[in-house]
Amino acid sequence: MPANYTVIRDGNITLPGAGGDLDTELTFNAPGVINRSTVLSYRVNPSQDGVKFTIEINGTQVRSEDLQDVSRVLHEVVASGVVTPNGNTLRLAAVQNTGTISISDIVLLYKEA
Repeated sequence: MPANYTVIRDGNITLPGAGGDLDTELTFNAPGVINRSTVLSYRVNPSQDGVKFTIEINGTQVRSEDLQDVSRVLHEVVASGVVTPNGNTLRLAAVQNTGTISISDIVLLYKEA
């Protein structure tokens, strides 16, 4: 089974956004993904200690984090069956009044059939 990846987002997303939006949704495909765990990789850069955010894929929460004021790359193993070959939605949400966070370089790693 060959491995593959899809770049979901390369540039920065800052939450809350300029209009006060606490969340954003990105759509992506994972052609050939099989019913196995996948790995989500992303860079976070919080504005201060205690910034809180969550990540959902297709309505399933895959990460909830309370960050310290350090830029870093994080990885999360996503349960099998959450990601489908087409029409996936990634939702990034900040918790109000905990500071801002920039999220970038979002990549999904997976095995193909």
